[in-house]
Amino acid sequence: MFMISASGTACKIKDLPQDKKQENLNENVSYEIFDIELKKYQVKKKLKNNLYLKNEETQFLMGHMMTEIVDDLLVKYIKINEDLYNRGFTPEIATKNQSFITDYIKSVPAEYVLDKVYEIYKDDQDLLKHFVYSCNLFSPKHIFEIAQNDIHFALDLLDAPKRYYNNEDIAYLRDLLDIFDSLPNTGERIVLKGGLLRKEEEKFVCQCKHANDKEVLFCERCGVNIKGLNKTEVQTIDTLRDKLEVLSLLLKA
Repeated sequence: MFMISASGTACKIKDLPQDKKQENLNENVSYEIFDIELKKYQVKKKLKNNLYLKNEETQFLMGHMMTEIVDDLLVKYIKINEDLYNRGFTPEIATKNQSFITDYIKSVPAEYVLDKVYEIYKDDQDLLKHFVYSCNLFSPKHIFEIAQNDIHFALDLLDAPKRYYNNEDIAYLRDLLDIFDSLPNTGERIVLKGGLLRKEEEKFVCQCKHANDKEVLFCERCGVNIKGLNKTEVQTIDTLRDKLEVLSLLLKA
């Protein structure tokens, strides 16, 4: 590196080694940076120790995104639920912490939270549904995986909002529709033989073994059709067809 001497002559000075440069850069830190990092550290520590966050701490986090604490926040939410179940009541600060956690998860980019949130499925379906609907975390890929073992819960998530769609979503939605359209019958249609004074009669026998008139689409006793789906689930599948049509036009897929 060159510099101009006091006499006006250009002279070369020796560059500092890279590690020495880094050492010099780390010799000073501003109070602002220090204060932010300190608060981040203290929040992480409280979450690890299962302590409640104060209002000023939750406000700080909303302004300083930390994707690395998502796991701890989800664990905290679950712990509050367990405390409520065991004690029968929840302190006000716990309720505020749960509201904050929902808002925070909603503000984190989806790619950082989808896998973590859908892992809740094996332990608490109601909690997963809460986050999927409240945080706009509809994921065709994850719901397709759920549908392999639990058709009804997969359908229960299909009306959740999503932050944005892409061509991969369309592919998984089509796969989901194929699953729903190929469901096996759980009921059956039978013909009852007539006697001397009555004709043969067709019946829709539901999975619950109730015999309905042949015109009945949804069992008069339990409310499901021959595929084991209720009216709401059938409407959800019909809406899925409409979504696919519109998304295919928008994304030209």
